[in-house]
Amino acid sequence: MWCIIDAAGIVCVVITYLTVMMGTIGFLRIGIWEELLVGDPWAIFQLVVFHYHVVMIYWSHVKCMTTEPGVLDKGYEELDLGCMSP
Repeated sequence: MWCIIDAAGIVCVVITYLTVMMGTIGFLRIGIWEELLVGDPWAIFQLVVFHYHVVMIYWSHVKCMTTEPGVLDKGYEELDLGCMSP
């Protein structure tokens, strides 16, 4: 697992997750709360689609934080573009 735990990283994670959480609360409270209370099927569909995207936001952020982005070998040689044919 490639996750360096430092203060800046933890602050960024907290800010990111709080931003997504506040967007979710705003969507629920301001956007579709009244429709959900009466059981509108369109509101339930919107809720499901929205929460799918929220889960994907969290999943992609966790995957980005915990996987190795890739490294170059120690014997890496810079590509000489002069040798390439046009």
